[in-house]
Amino acid sequence: MALRAAQASGFDSKGNRTESTAIPVVTYDEKEFDNLPGIDETLLNMSFVGFKPEVMRQTIKQLPTAKPKEIAFLIASYVQIGNRPENALDGRRAKPDGRVVKLVSKYRQSLARIAIAYMPYLYLVRKRAKAIGALQNQFPESKVEDVLQDVAFSGWLGDDIFQFLLMFDDALKPTGSPQQHGREAVRRWMEVSKRGFENDRSVKAALADLKNEKAIETWFLSQFNQ
Repeated sequence: MALRAAQASGFDSKGNRTESTAIPVVTYDEKEFDNLPGIDETLLNMSFVGFKPEVMRQTIKQLPTAKPKEIAFLIASYVQIGNRPENALDGRRAKPDGRVVKLVSKYRQSLARIAIAYMPYLYLVRKRAKAIGALQNQFPESKVEDVLQDVAFSGWLGDDIFQFLLMFDDALKPTGSPQQHGREAVRRWMEVSKRGFENDRSVKAALADLKNEKAIETWFLSQFNQ
């Protein structure tokens, strides 16, 4: 890396061109980078890495104490209480349960991320919740089927649930700045979610046949070592 001086052109009061004080300009010599070990490695290590569901599933799978029943419990809890574990302790619940907070701490992942990572099973849980009359439909005016009304499905369903996503975003507007909400913000979120979904071949394959619930259950269990 080197500095060189460059003359910046200017004009005097009469409109005549002048040469102003030299301004240092940074230039780069590729050979110099060859003599700086670790630069490429640092650039890669420090680059932003977004949420990768497949990596999260592998991390959980490698935990000796990971249990599919616990993850299923957290997904079912997410369907009922959203992303905040402490909501499970709300006295208005049919049966407050402190296990949610403990298990979120154990797996060190948010309820929303767990729901996205195991999206095919989330679909089954929401479908089951509707079947037994336990699915909360907070946006009954939406044209989107209530089973599919979940932001976790953004990458999978995209435009098919866009109307619901706008309603969901509108309900959250009081909680954030204007820049975080609105049609364009929702579109950006959808694009990010879509990229994550397209890169998750395992989940895409599991969602290919929604009628085959047994195959989805088998996929879910295959994500664990026990």
